[in-house]
Amino acid sequence: MSKTQAAFVSSLPCDQIQIREGFNPRKELGDLTELKASIKAQGLINPVAVCADGAGGYFLVAGARRLAACMQLGHTDLMVTIHTEFDIDSPEAKGMALAENLEGGRQNLSDMDLANAYLSIYNQVKDQYKDEKSRNTAVGKLAGGVSFKAVEHSRKLLDAPASIQDKLSKGELSKAAVTTLVSVPEEIKDRVAQRVSDTEGSLTEADVKRVAKTIQQEDRAQVVDLEADDLEEDSTLTSKDLFVWQSKTEVKLFIKQFCIDALEWKKDGDKEKEIFCLGAAAALMWASGRIDQPQYESREFRDCFKTFVA
Repeated sequence: MSKTQAAFVSSLPCDQIQIREGFNPRKELGDLTELKASIKAQGLINPVAVCADGAGGYFLVAGARRLAACMQLGHTDLMVTIHTEFDIDSPEAKGMALAENLEGGRQNLSDMDLANAYLSIYNQVKDQYKDEKSRNTAVGKLAGGVSFKAVEHSRKLLDAPASIQDKLSKGELSKAAVTTLVSVPEEIKDRVAQRVSDTEGSLTEADVKRVAKTIQQEDRAQVVDLEADDLEEDSTLTSKDLFVWQSKTEVKLFIKQFCIDALEWKKDGDKEKEIFCLGAAAALMWASGRIDQPQYESREFRDCFKTFVA
């Protein structure tokens, strides 16, 4: 084929093909035993992809495992597809390398390798598009037709602290668990991440949600650290004393959340936490003038409770 074409198949000496440091999205090549056996039996079916390095040689674009397997088998020459339509620093080259690693039948990239590969392409194309959806769509297209949602969700993993990314790489956290963590409210994200990092063993998405829920309840408990009995003993407290810094809407939201939490803890069988939430809800209802006494066992409380969980 003519070398004026964008890409053509040729044979190159292996020593003319170099690997650009940090280019391959896969950090580990994995076990090459089966691949070597296949190449030894059938030859190299799919040529590796290369592009010119500008100095008379070539950079490997896609096919690092095949190149490594052939060299371990003692091959001196290799069938390649030479691409002249892009150079090694282009998003097209990075997209081709990533697309090869995502094809069916290949060993999967790690979640963090994939996220970093998407980010690398994203940084090169982002200025060409006005919005995030268009940018992620462009990245997905370069990576072989990946959906913009898949690109977006993968890149979110990079918003997690390094300690969380490390647990993901070690298999101690699932991708879904990390995605859940980076989606929690900003005001508690660092604390959730710290508790997850400090927890031994593997954690699921449900575990991370439970950590976030516990921290939110602790924050609400700081607002109302007096249970119904304490409020009843100190009749000098008024709603103004307790909520001087809060709007009526915020108080209502706190009551609603305590009521919802009480139902959830009841479902989980945690009587102590259920009673605490009921007591806190009763205290807030009483202090904001919704009920006459801060007693969660009263009919008045039950009627008010129903309005918040209806």
